Amino acid sequence: MRFRERKVVITMQPQTVGANRERVTRIIAVVGCIAGIIGCITGVKSCIDRSRDVRIQKEVRVQRLLDEAWDLLGGDKGEPKLGTTHILITEKVFKRDITFPQHRSFDRTNLELASRKIDDALIIDPDNPKVIRMEGTLLVASGKPDKAVEKFRRAIQMDPAYVSARSDLGLTLAGLGHLEEASSELQKAIKIDPEEPMMYHNLGLIEEVRGKFETALSSFRKAAQLDPDNIFFLTVLGGALVDQGKMDEGVELLRRAIALDNSAESAHYNLGVAMFRKGKIDEARRSFEISTKLDPSNDSAYNNLGACLYREGKLEQAVDAYQTAINLNPDEPSYYENLSKTYRKTGDVDMAAKTAAKAKVLREKKR
Repeated sequence: MRFRERKVVITMQPQTVGANRERVTRIIAVVGCIAGIIGCITGVKSCIDRSRDVRIQKEVRVQRLLDEAWDLLGGDKGEPKLGTTHILITEKVFKRDITFPQHRSFDRTNLELASRKIDDALIIDPDNPKVIRMEGTLLVASGKPDKAVEKFRRAIQMDPAYVSARSDLGLTLAGLGHLEEASSELQKAIKIDPEEPMMYHNLGLIEEVRGKFETALSSFRKAAQLDPDNIFFLTVLGGALVDQGKMDEGVELLRRAIALDNSAESAHYNLGVAMFRKGKIDEARRSFEISTKLDPSNDSAYNNLGACLYREGKLEQAVDAYQTAINLNPDEPSYYENLSKTYRKTGDVDMAAKTAAKAKVLREKKR
């Protein structure tokens, strides 16, 4: 049997071909749209990247200028430690001296250079709260705390969460005598950032000036708890404890600070005060001798060294120490009083009378 060949003929209907063409056209159109969208996105992203790069470069330039200005004003790269404490030893009185930023002295050349840096930063970014805050810092250093307050308030208005500006405002207000408002600003800063130890430290300084010693001590403790190996906080807390008569705890913290850094001048200084109060004059003298070597410009350390030498009967050396303190700070009346007492002990009545008179004049000026 012979099979017939079967021929299969494939044909396309005209309407099917047309439909396929239309589908292909639509696909091409969609692909084109997608490509266009991708191109737009890429272009936008490129613009965003360029804008971000410009912004970052701007921020870097501003921050560099602010860092340079802060270095010129005697700061560090961290938050400024604008408050310091010293205890002066007189015959029977221990005087705790809180120094706020506007009471510090600054080199005029450095002030001018810092001013130029800040002006350059203002040109780049005039609405940056960090720049405005640094303007305030410069005004404080220039002896214009009232105008500085305005700058700090403006920086806070621009950024209400700017804790450093609030801290600076509080310290400056405290130096102007507005203690209640100063305390309020530091408390606001702490609410914003309760983990920042420097805010507690600065609040402690203000509360101490207000006479709220337990509150101050609590604030100093909190700062040290948040940063337990910070020599600065250990030293301040140790000194405050000594000042409040809590000798053993204060001495322990001060020795710990010295163990962490033997060049911690303030720790040696405060330890000297503690030893003096405990009647360990020899140890006190050695601490103040170290303090004066580490910081030859510390007039109160020389005064306290003089007090130790006087107690040890080394009157000529005591006179030298008091004279050095006076040379470094000729406006402190207690230095002349101590020197007068020492001259009297040596039998030099004329010099005793002369230095006593000078002390009286300075006391009257301070009233």
